[in-house]
Amino acid sequence: LPIGITEPAPRTLNVAAMMARTRPCCLVLALLLATPACVSGIAAVHKDKQADGSGGDPAMLPLPEVQHFKEAGKGYKKDSPLFTRETVVRDMGLSADVKPPMSAMEMPVSNTIKCVIVLVAQFFAIYGALSCVQSLNRAGYKLEDEERSLAHASHSLFFNPMLCILFLGVRMRAVQLAKGQSPELYGLPPWWLKCSEIVGVTCCLVLSIIAFTGSMLHGEEWEGAAGRTRIALNRCGQAMLITWKVVTMALYASFAVTCCAAWALQPPSDLWQPGESPEVSTALACTIFLASIYFPVFLGLATAKLFNDSGLLAQPVRFSPLQKALRSAASTLSLVPMTCCLFLSVRLRALQMDPINGNPQGWVQACCYACSASIALQTLLSIATAASGASKDATTAPSFEDVKDAASGIVDGLRLVLMAGLYAWLVAIIAGAWLMQPEASSDATNNLPPLPTCLKCIFALSALFFAVYLLLWVGFKFDFDGSDEGKGMQAVRDAVAFCPMISVVFMATMVRALQLSHGFGTPQDWCHTACQVATAAAVSLTAVRIASRMPSIQKKACTVLNYVSLFAIYASLATVIGALVTMTPETAVAA
Repeated sequence: LPIGITEPAPRTLNVAAMMARTRPCCLVLALLLATPACVSGIAAVHKDKQADGSGGDPAMLPLPEVQHFKEAGKGYKKDSPLFTRETVVRDMGLSADVKPPMSAMEMPVSNTIKCVIVLVAQFFAIYGALSCVQSLNRAGYKLEDEERSLAHASHSLFFNPMLCILFLGVRMRAVQLAKGQSPELYGLPPWWLKCSEIVGVTCCLVLSIIAFTGSMLHGEEWEGAAGRTRIALNRCGQAMLITWKVVTMALYASFAVTCCAAWALQPPSDLWQPGESPEVSTALACTIFLASIYFPVFLGLATAKLFNDSGLLAQPVRFSPLQKALRSAASTLSLVPMTCCLFLSVRLRALQMDPINGNPQGWVQACCYACSASIALQTLLSIATAASGASKDATTAPSFEDVKDAASGIVDGLRLVLMAGLYAWLVAIIAGAWLMQPEASSDATNNLPPLPTCLKCIFALSALFFAVYLLLWVGFKFDFDGSDEGKGMQAVRDAVAFCPMISVVFMATMVRALQLSHGFGTPQDWCHTACQVATAAAVSLTAVRIASRMPSIQKKACTVLNYVSLFAIYASLATVIGALVTMTPETAVAA
């Protein structure tokens, strides 16, 4: 490597190269930006030559000294900064002379990342449009129908976070089987999995379009109207209702295929010997387990609503006993997306240290299993208590004063213990990510890669999300029945609903960086700054929603801060997605 060049010059030239490849007309601007850095670098070198009398000899320049220790025929010692890198490269079966591809054209953005970007864009586009329409209605514009339709379309977005998480989990599995290289070079993922991801994304888009259009044409509860009074819908409405049901079934088929793909992916024979491929990670296994509960519960809720509205099994009522039970279970499962994000984030931290066999500590994996079991048991107890009429909602704290018999008291006590254990295990998982160290050189702290900023932001969003739900579960006993206090708490819960999708964007960026750098890199510095802004804006939005419920707080100030926080979230996420798309092997290398 040349040793006579200062550090700012390569960073500026890398940016100029990236801009020249993406848009040739930016070359002039890049050169103008690089000129001051080059001039200052030349001036600094000239000043150093005059000061130390080196006469321009690069070997005599005052450069930092880095010592590497090697053993004859054995490579670097554990005290050397390159020991971890050499160990991982040797385990990958690569030569030390192999260099990452110098162009991102050899590693294009994968089909999985594209699908995740589309789902994220759909999620925030609908919620952004809904927020704008609500603001216009408050300003005096009469857009009640549009607001109702967008609100109805937003109800179809509860699948998006879990689909994105599943896609990323399977993508991480494919990258692991490719030993940190591009999975597409080895036929991973297979064509049928790519088609399944595209089908899932298309179904989510179609469901939102049908929900918006049907609500505009036939009212807010157009599916229920079709079930109770079939003549209420014309042929177009009936066709839309049939399409809704078919698309929903296709979405569940896509979910099933994606879950099966985690175990069906075959390791490349060029990289792995028979029987040597790693097992499915604990994080991915727990994610698939929770998703296998998440999707069927929502499918059962939709089916129960359809049967109740159509009167197929009994006289239609507002909420059938089965609907009440499944609604209670769905409230419990609202913790699943953020929990799965936390699982995969810890897994990313482990892969950063060992791209092939990286796994969290044994006790962290045990905590992942415990969290999954706790949520599953709470779901079963929620269904049981709701079906027996002993509990009103899974998000409210158990009230032992209203217990009528010993059985319901035992159930509520179990729910309390499981929820307390769940939060204790979540805290332990986050602590495990901070305490994690490479297995190959646990005593060489100098080789420990720093925790990426995007993962720190995910942990902060997880803490915010679970703290708000803990307050809702323990501190407040609202029924969300339309009262002012209930609407205020619903607004707070809606604010933290952004946290899983924001975390998905951060994880996708980290997965892309690890792929481009063979497991050693992180996103660009300005991407890290955007992650910090998005996280701070999410915290600010939640704080503003809570403060707006206090009578002594200025409502106008809260409104302004609310929109400023929303704008910061949208702008920073757009920046992170831009960093993901434009990332190259040069910009993904860790400093």
